[in-house]
Amino acid sequence: MGPEHPQTLVSMICLAEAYGLQGKVGDAEQLYEEVLPVLRRVLGSDHPITLVTQTQLSDLRQGRRLDSRPPTNPKQTVHTNQPKP
Repeated sequence: MGPEHPQTLVSMICLAEAYGLQGKVGDAEQLYEEVLPVLRRVLGSDHPITLVTQTQLSDLRQGRRLDSRPPTNPKQTVHTNQPKP
């Protein structure tokens, strides 16, 4: 198997996902960005693995944007499970 073999590409995707789960978002993003052009070339832009990988990268980036938002003020948080007075 070489660097562009489909099983190698799937292994890279799995590693990127593991990085993301470990909080190594930068490493995950870099690996997704590395593997996506190869997936498009080898499998095609409409291949399910390519599409799922694009979605995973998008989700990772969305999560990064959400994590960079300032925390919510706890006094403004609505607590629905508190008994009514």
